[in-house]
Amino acid sequence: MKTLLIIDANLGQARAYMAKTLLGAAAHKANLEIIDNPNDAELAIVLGESLPNDNALNGKKVWLGDIGRAVAHPELFLREANSHATLYSAP
Repeated sequence: MKTLLIIDANLGQARAYMAKTLLGAAAHKANLEIIDNPNDAELAIVLGESLPNDNALNGKKVWLGDIGRAVAHPELFLREANSHATLYSAP
């Protein structure tokens, strides 16, 4: 499944890099492909405090997750994101 990873800039570059690296490595085992284009994504995982207001995510499965959990347990985190994501509708 094509997956977009959105990391809130307020989380810092080091934490974002670590999360992206660990989740990228775990994505293959979870049958996910990390991509950069929101238009091609089937699933969007957001790491941060809140979901972005982004029309490109309309109709896509979106899940808001904690960066600490993503780094500590990346494989479990991705499975949870995939199974608990809900359809997004911009406010």
